Amino acid sequence: MKNIKRVLLMLIMSLMFMFAFTACEKENDEEEQRVETDSSEDDNDKDDNTDTKPSDTDEPDTKEPVKASFTPVLVHDDVQCFLISDGENATKIYEAKVGSEYISRTEVIGDYEYIARNVYDLGGYELLVLDKEGNKVDSPVINTNCANMNVVEYDDKIYIECSSFRGSTQESVDEIYVYDPESKKCVHDEKMQELARKINNSGFSFLMTDNSLMKTLKAFNGDIFAVASDSTGAVSQFDMDGNKVKNVVKMPDNSYVNAIAGDYIWAVHSDWQNNLYEVIIYNLRNSEYSVLYTGDSTTNPEVMAVAGGKFYGYVCADEYFHPDMTLFEYDPVTKETKNLMEASEKPGSAGYYYLPFSSGLAVTEDSVYYIDSLNGKAFWKRYDLKDGGVYDTTAVAHEAGWAEYADVTSEKELLQFPGTELICYKYYLEKTTIKDSVEHADEINAVLTERYDKLKEGAISDYEGMQSDDSWGKDYTYYCSTEWSLNDIKKIGSHYLVVDYYGYDYYGGAHGMEFNEHHLFDLNTGQEVSLSDLCDMNDDTFKNLIAMKTVANWKEDDSQYYESYTYNPDYANELFDSVREYASKDMAVGFTEDGIVVEYTPYQYGPYASGYIYVPVSYEELGIDINK
Repeated sequence: MKNIKRVLLMLIMSLMFMFAFTACEKENDEEEQRVETDSSEDDNDKDDNTDTKPSDTDEPDTKEPVKASFTPVLVHDDVQCFLISDGENATKIYEAKVGSEYISRTEVIGDYEYIARNVYDLGGYELLVLDKEGNKVDSPVINTNCANMNVVEYDDKIYIECSSFRGSTQESVDEIYVYDPESKKCVHDEKMQELARKINNSGFSFLMTDNSLMKTLKAFNGDIFAVASDSTGAVSQFDMDGNKVKNVVKMPDNSYVNAIAGDYIWAVHSDWQNNLYEVIIYNLRNSEYSVLYTGDSTTNPEVMAVAGGKFYGYVCADEYFHPDMTLFEYDPVTKETKNLMEASEKPGSAGYYYLPFSSGLAVTEDSVYYIDSLNGKAFWKRYDLKDGGVYDTTAVAHEAGWAEYADVTSEKELLQFPGTELICYKYYLEKTTIKDSVEHADEINAVLTERYDKLKEGAISDYEGMQSDDSWGKDYTYYCSTEWSLNDIKKIGSHYLVVDYYGYDYYGGAHGMEFNEHHLFDLNTGQEVSLSDLCDMNDDTFKNLIAMKTVANWKEDDSQYYESYTYNPDYANELFDSVREYASKDMAVGFTEDGIVVEYTPYQYGPYASGYIYVPVSYEELGIDINK
């Protein structure tokens, strides 16, 4: 959890959508509705953009549950299933544990549901098959060396695409299977494999899914279409033998397909050098397109779901982190954009891990389901597409442990160079207030408030220093920032309370630096205590123990460290000596129910990409009785 880098580079929203009109026609009931743009309309011309910011930015009042209700259903291990029922129809939303990516794709055919699920203890993916009651039918493991699995329904069959890496060069290999419901086994599909090979050899990418939304294995006048794999922006049509029928559209270079609704492609064109993005809507019927949005990457609208031929997603407001999010609906037929509602990321770890409309979004015929958070609880809400109301549900996605002990508020500020509109500094700080029900809450709050005040004073001081320092340029393409967020609060042992924080500072360069901070309070006295107060071990013995545990951690997983165990076994001595010199009972450590966690910051013993390196040491090894 602590290694998650959730710092979002979000600047000022300049999102613009355009409106026009096209005619639509219906085909037979068994196919998706296909629409054809009026040939007299010139979609290649850019229409005037209009501001997507809703006129009423207040979040709609939460109402009591109406029509739909959530019933949590235990599906399999850490995967939850919520059954949404309106009394007549039922839809299921799948969710994995916070911070886990168990589910790759789900599909439904008849009375059965098919889920591609990551099984870490098996080192690969499994195909989880459930009946309509949510009972497990079969789980054939496709490939224990599988790096990713996609499940796609096509022509009333379930196809499974497995991606893996083989050989010393770690070459990517894709294999395609089909699930046989009679034998309950997955059989390698030679025909589809050959089809994929021919399309890939033509310079195109035959992936069954792309960005969790697009299906390149999609019926289109009896054929399929695929996207070029060399970022040239080409989308071409192939027959089922792998022969190219025609080029459907030619997008600008460095474009990718984000989603498909009916005959329309939602594509994104990126100009990395100038930090410019375009969202382009393509009509597969006539190869025409229109530019829906032009702006920078931080305000780029993101599609998260497709339903009823419409695109649903979110855009971010002008916040660097913990932003305001706008839920939108775009109809490619009428070219109408609706800003449905706004929601903000809330303080505390429940809000930190759940960004509204981004962390979870599911759309049914008349509702949009999304995850929101409040007071440490992340829960599913329902936006009614008919009446515009926001309704609570009974489904809780996650409940933070700290909510039992504290309330959390936040403060954020964008600061500008005097006399300019140029933002030079941004801070976001969360203030933790321990509840009166906790022993010695006043004493604990005094310590936490003092720390909060110092952080705020430091942020203002940094800003004032930028104002007075002529060496700071006024033409920066970035701004500096400080973030301070509550991570968790937990009780350990018989009378100790742990308060954990996560921070992130950025002062230019390729990236900022994250940092953790931990406070341990004795609930018998209300005083903050440190490791040195708990551990009576002499300094030499302590240093040797920490160094020995770190070397053992390096040998167990050397990928986190600068030196590889297999490459340089002599590094063990160097690492031992370095840690021994650094270690002391006054160093910052995390506290758990079972022991301490020594935390080495990025660059200390490993590259930045490794994040923090965590080395656990038990209380027993340290001679500490946490219940004493």
